[in-house]
Amino acid sequence: MSAITRNRFQLLGVVDPRLVTSDAIWAAQSSYTQQGPHPGNAVPSVATPLVLETSGDQAAGGSLTIQCVHPGSPGIEYSSAEHAWKQTADTLYKGRIGPHMITGWESLFWTDGTATTVYTKDPHMVGIADGTVVQVYESQLSAGLAPYGVRARVRATNGTWGSQVSLKTQAAAPANVFSPCLVELPDGTLVCYYWLDLDL
Repeated sequence: MSAITRNRFQLLGVVDPRLVTSDAIWAAQSSYTQQGPHPGNAVPSVATPLVLETSGDQAAGGSLTIQCVHPGSPGIEYSSAEHAWKQTADTLYKGRIGPHMITGWESLFWTDGTATTVYTKDPHMVGIADGTVVQVYESQLSAGLAPYGVRARVRATNGTWGSQVSLKTQAAAPANVFSPCLVELPDGTLVCYYWLDLDL
């Protein structure tokens, strides 16, 4: 029988009752090392439709904890799904932000100090097939002052921004951020979702 020299073997193990101790192996004619541990099936901590597939190697006795940072679809855009991971015993999570390069920017609002400052945050933008861009954002008259609400603006294909459109306005400060988000439906309709405080 010729010698078999490979760096790694894949095999189907069958229990042999004769090989119950290391003495049953012909050590003088055997050269082997134990394969390192591989991660098992990912076990969710809560019920979720997310499915994770594990691969690679890991330290013996170790385990990984994976946390969803931002929901979404696969990709590198701002609205894409993001996750972080850590060795379960560690304190800090690790992750990666996809490479981006800023090639230009435009201001949604600006002032030279003579006009009332408009305070905006949490923007979300969707590009339409014809080149039009629609943006929604949380808005206040100025930081910490009413009215509070969700606004939208449209950027035409020639680069000009239209006037803002009010989608939601309220006098009281919201208990949580609105965090508006746009979704384009298959028929081209745009739907804006945002958090809303209700006393039920």
